[in-house]
Amino acid sequence: MRYTERKTYLPLAESGSRMYFVISDLTKINNMYRFSLAAYLRIFQKALKTNKVQKKYLKDDSETDHRIRALTQRLQNLVYEYVRRSLFKADRLMFALHMDWEGFTGILVTDVKSEGGRGLPSWVDQERHTAVTNLKNNFPKLYQVLNFDDGSLWSNFSHSNKCEKEFPSVIEKQVTLFQQLLVVQAVGPDKLQTVMVLFACKALGMKELSPSSVNLKRLLETETLPSEPILIIISHGADSSQELQDLAAQTIGGDKYHQVAMGQGQSDIAMQLLRECAQNVEWLCLKNLHLVTAWLPQLEKEINTLKPLEDFRL
Repeated sequence: MRYTERKTYLPLAESGSRMYFVISDLTKINNMYRFSLAAYLRIFQKALKTNKVQKKYLKDDSETDHRIRALTQRLQNLVYEYVRRSLFKADRLMFALHMDWEGFTGILVTDVKSEGGRGLPSWVDQERHTAVTNLKNNFPKLYQVLNFDDGSLWSNFSHSNKCEKEFPSVIEKQVTLFQQLLVVQAVGPDKLQTVMVLFACKALGMKELSPSSVNLKRLLETETLPSEPILIIISHGADSSQELQDLAAQTIGGDKYHQVAMGQGQSDIAMQLLRECAQNVEWLCLKNLHLVTAWLPQLEKEINTLKPLEDFRL
């Protein structure tokens, strides 16, 4: 009986596992994109505690199936929210599409020789004949549903600069979001970026792919731990040093907030301050870590041996 109950939640476990390996693969894009298993497990536990009910699930689902769907959706949203604020803008769309990839994998696409546009409708641009032929031969059932031969049906779509808004409504009801994306890729790839963003937002249930502005106070209250350092990467026009200092003054007092500008000869001072702050429940900010990357393994080793009190932060 117990085994049966555990097996019921196997789809949630499998989905959670896939999401973890999705974010683990981000290091292939940029070596900075590293997320610990411990952090991911906290997100997973947070998803399990949710009481949010999704109305979009079918009413005739069993209570358990409904809960699994709601938990999977909640986990996906939490993972995306957590990760996207750490990504460069250029990589957010890639990550959003990667998050949804499990929903439409398994399709084998074969190499297809161009047929010179034979049998294609006249409204398809000649330069897109090969792409549309590939769509036709690899996805014959989809191509039949699309009814490309009806030029009046696709006229507005083919000439619109915002083709995502001109997709024939009668066809839109019969195809998935990703199938619509395939159509745009074949017919009008110059509009593909916009459609991919729209697809990712709809699939993830998000209004936009860009993260909301980071609120350090909210992060402190909901996500940080004394045993894990907080890494803040600053850039031109995005320096949160003053915000961090103000937050420290409000939370523990300005006299308990310490800063060290790392550089030559500062490593020993930083290490001693780290031990004192962990013991005295104070905050320590180490700046310019990029100057002492060779020293960071020693810092990590020291952090792992610390037993900081609850309100300490690094």
